[in-house]
Amino acid sequence: MKFWIAKIDRIIAMLFGKLTATGLVWARIGLAFVLAAAFMSWGFGKEMHWIHGVALAVLTFVTALAPDAAHNQFEGGRRGAAIAIVAFALPLFAMEFTSHAGYAAGFRGKDITEARVQNTKFDHGQGNVTDQKGKIALLEERRKELDREMSKLVAIKVNGWSVVTKPASPEELDGQIAAKQLEVDNEAKRKFCGKECEKRTNELAHLKSLRAKAVEIAGNSRQHESAINGIANARNDAGKIEHKSSIVGHQSDFFAKTASLFTAGTLKVSENLGEGAEHSLAFGLAFAFTGGPALALFIAGLYRIRDDEAEEAANLDALRKTWTVKDGTPRKPIVIPSRSLSDLVANDFAAKYGHAA
Repeated sequence: MKFWIAKIDRIIAMLFGKLTATGLVWARIGLAFVLAAAFMSWGFGKEMHWIHGVALAVLTFVTALAPDAAHNQFEGGRRGAAIAIVAFALPLFAMEFTSHAGYAAGFRGKDITEARVQNTKFDHGQGNVTDQKGKIALLEERRKELDREMSKLVAIKVNGWSVVTKPASPEELDGQIAAKQLEVDNEAKRKFCGKECEKRTNELAHLKSLRAKAVEIAGNSRQHESAINGIANARNDAGKIEHKSSIVGHQSDFFAKTASLFTAGTLKVSENLGEGAEHSLAFGLAFAFTGGPALALFIAGLYRIRDDEAEEAANLDALRKTWTVKDGTPRKPIVIPSRSLSDLVANDFAAKYGHAA
């Protein structure tokens, strides 16, 4: 860790020269900020081409260092150079802003869209389970109705006797229908069929009614079994679909609802307000990523130590540590409260102890 801090401080010294402790802290913050912003610019630019990514990342460093450079030129009396730097930097800042706006809006939009698509799949899976439950409930209700209808048909007596004694399957009834059909055909061959043919025909018709109801019940059973398997599969599929929570979406919703609460007195967000909140957040992030690095490095430059200040500080430090009395006996270091009093203290020391600082 110390190795990398030393490397960073060396880069800072190359850019700013000597800084106070406060200036060094700001410079480290600014350098970390500009590196993060450069990666964002690279991430946006590479979507077009890797060359765009490199160029936009370099542009981040240019805009971050431009304000301090202009300030240095202005302080050095080169106002024309300072004005030129500002004039060229303004459109570059605008381009830097668009890069970060694209990155912020793109990232946020992608995250929200992915969450919506994923949650649509999740809702669809849960909806399939609900649909299967509803289908099963309807089939079970219909089965009760069919059983009641079948019981009524079984209870009906034709010509004074019950055609069947209990509900039967379509296959069982097929045999009875075939036998009854044969009876009807045989009776029809006789010359004087009359009421006997009518009796047999009524019995055959009733058997066919029973068979139709039995077929419907069998179909209901097959559908019910299929629905039971379907709900099991639907639950299994739904369990594999993860519900995605978008932190970006929650942030946007929070600001939109807050704005709606203060402006309209309701948490119900209109479409325009929701979109406006998302655009405002993307704008704010882009502004922070564009101006933040430049501001931090500009503040760091304000704590730059000039050469004359550095020399005076070094002399005073040496003076505090090395002052002694005339006979060579060490004395306790004298604390100088202010650099502006250095000459006064030195002269006073020489007058008292006969030894020049």
